[in-house]
Amino acid sequence: MSTIDIAMQHHASGHLAEAEGIYRDILEAEPDHPAALHMIGVIAYQVGKPDIAVQQISKALAIKPDYAMAHYNLGNALRQLGRLEEAQDSYQKAIGLTPEHAEAHNNLGNTLEDLGLLEDAVTSFQNAITAKPEYAEAHFNLGNALQELEYFDDAVASYQMAINLKPDFAQAHNNMGNALFSIEGRRDIDKGLKSGYAEAYTHLDTTGREMGALSYAIASFKRALDINPDLAEAHNNMGNVLKERRWLDDAVQCYEKALALNPNFAEAHSNLGGVFHDLGRLEKAEQCFRRALELEPASPIALIELGKVLRDIGFGHRRSIDDLLPELDPGSAAPSTNYNDPKTKQDLWDEVLECADRVLAVDAGNTAALGLKTTAYVGAGRDEEGAFLSDFERFMQIGIVDVPSGYDDLKTFNEALFQRLAADPEMIAQPHEQSMSGGKRFYNLQRDGENSPIYQLMKIYDEALVRYLDTHPIDPKHPFLAQRPKTWTKDIFANIWEGQGHVRSHIHPDSWITACYYARLPDVMETENQEHQAWIEFGRPPDYLANQPDPAFPVFQPQEGLLVMWPSYLYHQTIPFHSGGIRSSIPCDFLPTS
Repeated sequence: MSTIDIAMQHHASGHLAEAEGIYRDILEAEPDHPAALHMIGVIAYQVGKPDIAVQQISKALAIKPDYAMAHYNLGNALRQLGRLEEAQDSYQKAIGLTPEHAEAHNNLGNTLEDLGLLEDAVTSFQNAITAKPEYAEAHFNLGNALQELEYFDDAVASYQMAINLKPDFAQAHNNMGNALFSIEGRRDIDKGLKSGYAEAYTHLDTTGREMGALSYAIASFKRALDINPDLAEAHNNMGNVLKERRWLDDAVQCYEKALALNPNFAEAHSNLGGVFHDLGRLEKAEQCFRRALELEPASPIALIELGKVLRDIGFGHRRSIDDLLPELDPGSAAPSTNYNDPKTKQDLWDEVLECADRVLAVDAGNTAALGLKTTAYVGAGRDEEGAFLSDFERFMQIGIVDVPSGYDDLKTFNEALFQRLAADPEMIAQPHEQSMSGGKRFYNLQRDGENSPIYQLMKIYDEALVRYLDTHPIDPKHPFLAQRPKTWTKDIFANIWEGQGHVRSHIHPDSWITACYYARLPDVMETENQEHQAWIEFGRPPDYLANQPDPAFPVFQPQEGLLVMWPSYLYHQTIPFHSGGIRSSIPCDFLPTS
């Protein structure tokens, strides 16, 4: 056995000090020994010295340019240093010399994913799997890239392959849970899932089994935690699912477990704050979001959510349990801030605006931040600034649509739309979305084919968007129009109410512009009813109860065949409906893709 073989044997056994000593002995006798230089670099990488690794491996490659493993390991060291383009080049050189090097394909995929080149990353992971079909990590990484691309079904299949190859792969179970969470509401989720998940599914209670994809997500997170109870990420993700189902106390426990394992987990602090906000525990929520911002000062989610909590405190439309404690128990601690003091309240509104502006400084036109600003202007009484930002007359586009091709009139078209919805097996009764009261909801209607009336409605939406862009050119003086997305994708859903029910004040934070078409309305809405039942009101903040003269929030009367389009940051709600009859609306969000 040669000296270099002895050194590499020590190296493979984990005896790094012994291996390094022999490598250095070789280099003392032969300074240009490429294998020794390379392996000295590999040891440096393994002990957390990637800069030294780059120096040593580069020396080896200067002597032996066709050294495939050296190119591969140089890529690893460069990636650890954050020099991603150089790492990409090194992996590609390694693959050029050894095309069947599965690990090089896999690590190239990770690098491409870090660079945001997700489609290319998918190709690299697929190449890794072709070279080494039993490569569990490559299946896992492929799932991650597919999930980022929102190909959730394919991501689930990739995670399942990783789990089949490596059943105790806790992170794969966890990430599979996230993918399943993202396809909530799909009724065909059983297809393609293996018996291990079917078995986990049977252990859920009846309520859990009725939850569809979310039940499998819970099973995934439970399995991840069975394997690794200290996986803080899985506790956090379980909390997300429970929060979605409005099991808020259970969600709190999950987030608190995540934080007990990782006190610096900023996302878990934000998520816990969100649940406390939903529970009305505003001071607790404020504390959580402030802690999240200490850890990640630029977090847009924490900034927006802190602003929303402060907004709710400022409106005083509800008092948190924490605020009530001194009255219930005189010995308990008083709230940390007296928001009833006028100066303090003004400071509060200033901070709400600051939260929004900090997000807009790095993401101009952010829908959630603009929506937050509109409510802050209401609270602060800054009517002129609020009117400029919202400017309903300028930004609303309202009109009766033309009769689509293939239909005699709008009544026939509207009836076809309604029948399409009524027959939809994917409808969700009483969805858990906080903005909706009563009714049924239908998702992903943009998937309909050419024979569906929804397809004709999609064309109407596209034409309406073109008109909107033509009549609302770029305006550098207004944050909504200062810049606009170049490409879009549509998200179309529908609501049906049979009798009472309404939509509470909300925005569409992932969208840039929102449209809504009215397919069926009861006769009472054709009249000027004094209560404006089921009319749409714009501008009123969530749960807003005026503690000063009420601003004039504009309303408009829906009509069958009417399409209305507005900026997605404008808060809107339906005025509660107390009469009978069927109502159907079909909103469309235009989601920016670039």
